[in-house]
Amino acid sequence: MGAIGGAIGFLYCLICMPLAALLAVILPIAAISNGKDVIANGYSFPGTSGGNLDVAWVLCSILYISLRFKSTRRFYALFPSMYQILKMFTISGLFAAFAMTVVNVAFKEVNGTRRLIGSVSFVAILVLWRVFMSVYYTRYPVVPFMEKRQERLRRVAPLE
Repeated sequence: MGAIGGAIGFLYCLICMPLAALLAVILPIAAISNGKDVIANGYSFPGTSGGNLDVAWVLCSILYISLRFKSTRRFYALFPSMYQILKMFTISGLFAAFAMTVVNVAFKEVNGTRRLIGSVSFVAILVLWRVFMSVYYTRYPVVPFMEKRQERLRRVAPLE
């Protein structure tokens, strides 16, 4: 069973993890670009809102499977920083895909108020994404913060 699991894990990491990395990088860029185009052109694009969310859920599924099973988790032992990078881009992709869905739904009908609310919601979700990422990585930094000796001394006994 160990050799079969290792082979499955190797194939999964060889096929699915590059796909996940590619999707994780492209999804936020594509969703924000599509949302900007919807606002600039004034009409929604059929299929793009659901498509972005579908890609986000495929990305989340690939990452879940890679973390769930021991044979696929070995990928992160080979590339230790890949987990943090994929986590950051996945969160970004989820927020951007949700923002794109909101603006696309708002622009389906010709209603000025609805379009204004959709545009403001798009920008608000992107700002909320930035705030969430800042708070999350302040509480759980990738690299622990280490103060310099002078900063530690200054914090203990401030100079007057």
